[in-house]
Amino acid sequence: MSDDQAVEPAPGLSRRRVMKALGATLGAAAFGAAAAPLLDQEAPDAAALFQRHYKELSRDAYVAELKKQKLHLKDEIERL
Repeated sequence: MSDDQAVEPAPGLSRRRVMKALGATLGAAAFGAAAAPLLDQEAPDAAALFQRHYKELSRDAYVAELKKQKLHLKDEIERL
């Protein structure tokens, strides 16, 4: 192209700005598509969540678990 046929871009509009806006738009669309399944699910109530991770222990099982945790922590401290 010769100089007399050159097209001047719009003021404040550059190829870089257009590409950044396009990238941001596509990124937001991708995030929305990825998050859509999470928004469709119902949030569990606190009681259901607690019940799922709750296990009632007998006195002997409780003492055994505490001993196991104590040994685990002792090993972790020795590694430091």
